[in-house]
Amino acid sequence: MNYSPQNRTDDLFSLAAQHVDNEELESARTVLDSILRLEPERPDAMILLAQVHGLLDNQFAEIAMLLQTADVMPLDVDQSIRLSTLQFDNHQHQEAIATIDQALRRDPTDKCLINQYTFLLRVTRNRSAALDFLDEQIPESLDARAKLQRALIHLAEGRLQQGWSDFDQRHNLDETYNEPATLPGWKGEPLEGKHLLVTSEGGFGDQIWAARFLPHVQRLGGKISLQTPKALKNLFEELEGIDNLVDLDTPHEDFDLFCPILSLPVCLNVSDPAMYQPARLAVSRNLNPRLVDQMNRHVDKVKVGIIWSGSKTYTNNHHRSAPLKSFLPLLTVPGTRFFSLQKGPQHEDLRQLGYGHLIEVAADGDFSETAALVESMDLIIMTDTAVAHLAGSMGAPVWNLVDHSPYWYFDAEGVSEWYPSMHLFRQTKPGDWRSVFETVRHELLRFVAKQRSI
Repeated sequence: MNYSPQNRTDDLFSLAAQHVDNEELESARTVLDSILRLEPERPDAMILLAQVHGLLDNQFAEIAMLLQTADVMPLDVDQSIRLSTLQFDNHQHQEAIATIDQALRRDPTDKCLINQYTFLLRVTRNRSAALDFLDEQIPESLDARAKLQRALIHLAEGRLQQGWSDFDQRHNLDETYNEPATLPGWKGEPLEGKHLLVTSEGGFGDQIWAARFLPHVQRLGGKISLQTPKALKNLFEELEGIDNLVDLDTPHEDFDLFCPILSLPVCLNVSDPAMYQPARLAVSRNLNPRLVDQMNRHVDKVKVGIIWSGSKTYTNNHHRSAPLKSFLPLLTVPGTRFFSLQKGPQHEDLRQLGYGHLIEVAADGDFSETAALVESMDLIIMTDTAVAHLAGSMGAPVWNLVDHSPYWYFDAEGVSEWYPSMHLFRQTKPGDWRSVFETVRHELLRFVAKQRSI
């Protein structure tokens, strides 16, 4: 039997695939490199090598390998979406759009490609182009994801009533969302003495934002119970517009209707943020004595609370969060003392980077205790997390540093339309935190000078 070069590369490819299955990634990469030296344009080896680079978190190598593959054969839908996602995550925005545009030319009706193209246009702030593109599609080609993209564009542009029509599509995309099976949904009609269960959904910040709508619902004549996660229970105990708080597992038989908390503005057909003032939140009066001592040691300083990261489980956290080291230039402003209000495992950044002697650790307890810390600060400087909603609701001075295409709540210029005490500092270029912090440091110098003159 003749053993041809083709037989040899086939055997090597089987070996490489076995290495991948066994998570022996460096061995797989070495074998695949050997295959491509023998057979430089073997597509399956190129695709597998791209996959291996991805598993090794060599993103630029994965991008380059997928581009080389595209020179040999057209990428399929999944490969095109993977390439465009990598390009976007690495701030190659025009390349990401071009990748999906090319794939759409081959298959213009594929829903996954339509969704990815709309997403890329939206998050690169090509919003008019995204809406035009959606208008060109046949209605049957738009699924829940595409419709939600359309809603988010309208909401970010301030066309709230146009956005609400598709905003509830989010429920079709959330695997954790569950409706009370025995209750009809409230659609905004007068409640006429009925008992409404407002159910919990979204992140903690979403729920703090939406709590402002509860008094307006209560005026429609019903009894309102708010389903509340444990982390928010103390913070929400003084909320206006509710009759009581209930746990997430409360039985549904005592209620007549339900409404998810983020659907309240949909049902109320909200059009003007100024008509809906932030919720009144409860502030803990039982701060840890250690934290009180920390505050008292710096009465002669402008106390600045900082937060640099949201929850790592949030898919967009790597875009909305800034590295802790980005805050270091702010620490050089005379007359300031900085306090970390950071929650979660990112607290470890202070220790790992050796900044503990520069930044006091003040994060403690639940959100009600965080509210007390916020109240103790002269200024909060942070990236987009739930505490931004908390601080904004309290009327605390808060500077919210947001990425180039933030979630629609904070996609405005200057002062937030939802939180009058919040100033927004948005990236002018994707991933460019440096210029944001240069601006913030300049503004902080002015803020400190003003505080000292009072």
